[in-house]
Amino acid sequence: MTDKKTVEEFVRHWTGKGYEKGESQIFWIDLLQNVYGVENISAFITFEEQVKKIELTAQGILDARAKYPE
Repeated sequence: MTDKKTVEEFVRHWTGKGYEKGESQIFWIDLLQNVYGVENISAFITFEEQVKKIELTAQGILDARAKYPE
């Protein structure tokens, strides 16, 4: 379980930092490693994944998607 101090440090570090497209992957990696303790990031998350939109006529991009163990 993550302690309050770790979360507060993470929030303080990222508040007002960067821009979404240029920092999103670094943000997710930092969050998963340093707040949630995920050790093998590449087995846990994919970035910039193409998906079909609900209308099924266009495609969209997911910034990040967690992969859950099967």
